[in-house]
Amino acid sequence: MQILYILWRVIYHWSTFSKGIAFLYISTTTISVLLWNLLRSSSTPTYAADGSLRSSGEDLNAEGLTAYCFDVIYITWFVAITTAIVSEKFWYTYLLIPGYALFKLVPLAMSYLGAMKGAGPEMEDTSAGKSKRQQKMEKRGGKVKFVR
Repeated sequence: MQILYILWRVIYHWSTFSKGIAFLYISTTTISVLLWNLLRSSSTPTYAADGSLRSSGEDLNAEGLTAYCFDVIYITWFVAITTAIVSEKFWYTYLLIPGYALFKLVPLAMSYLGAMKGAGPEMEDTSAGKSKRQQKMEKRGGKVKFVR
């Protein structure tokens, strides 16, 4: 991927290559290479001195951080190809990464803040000595069964 970018963008379209584009390219490629090396080293099995298996390595099909690392690498490859061939505006594709992080973190933060807000004195007034389940059952007209 990176060779395509260098051949096409740097050599063939040198007139449009600037210091800002060079900085973006070098920084994103560095991040991509670091993530690739992180994934490679975490998936490599390790052995003890006697030859026994110490760790079989991480599963690269796992969800979570491993999947996010692959996503950043794929976005870097996509941006390298599209900015070399199509347009420099594809650098904005990198905004997907913080956008997705906000998409995942904002609901989590809102639920945490909502849980904190609900733990105040308002919570004590609504309970009035009965649990929510008991209140719901009484509203429905059902009998409340107490088990001890």
